[in-house]
Amino acid sequence: MKYRSSQLFKTPKKIFQLLFFSAILSVSFSSVADNLESTSPRLEVQSPDFSASPEKYEGSTNTLAAATDTFKNKGHQNYEPGFISTSAEAIITDKAEQTYQNELMGRAPLYRYWNPGIGDHFYTTNFSELRYGKNGWTLEGIQGYVESSPVNGSTPLFRYWNPGIGDHFYTTNWGELGTGKNGWRYEGIQGYVFPSPQTGTVPLYRYWNPGIGDHFYTTNWSELGAGKNGWNLEGIQAYIYP
Repeated sequence: MKYRSSQLFKTPKKIFQLLFFSAILSVSFSSVADNLESTSPRLEVQSPDFSASPEKYEGSTNTLAAATDTFKNKGHQNYEPGFISTSAEAIITDKAEQTYQNELMGRAPLYRYWNPGIGDHFYTTNFSELRYGKNGWTLEGIQGYVESSPVNGSTPLFRYWNPGIGDHFYTTNWGELGTGKNGWRYEGIQGYVFPSPQTGTVPLYRYWNPGIGDHFYTTNWSELGAGKNGWNLEGIQAYIYP
């Protein structure tokens, strides 16, 4: 087959035109991409410094993250900020920052539980004992904070259990029950508290309900005041941190 001279030059010309326009488009798209990259905002994420001093976390959004890390190291493996599946977890979440600050000072949360089946209030600094509640006990919150070890001016808070009436009892007076008597068994030292007011502390009120055989402790005077609903005020047991 024979081609005319004009046809021989037409195909290379078209190929050249296509290559030329492709080069222009490539440069144009590259320029647009560069402009978008230079003008688009970038999200920078800064990891919280868990070793920072308490002052750094005051009012900071990093506080909850730091508290989360501290909680998990202490055994609170189910604690996740922003994930609240039960009211008990909500209680822990609300107190996360406060607990973190107190733990930096060597203090431990005093968790409060209630068992309606046996009519007993239970307090412990060991979250692993009942965690978010089990065996009939429901977590009611963190009653306050006590010293984890003896400090100047502190005294032990002794813990007892009476299986006969289903009652936990706490006192700073060793002379009340000593190593145990009248049905109460000595379970050890729950923490260290203060016998008199200290800067930053509040009273821990003690009540007794003979109708259900229950001792109750609270830092909130408004709960029972001078006594009601069967509970009789027995006085101020100690002073702890709110």
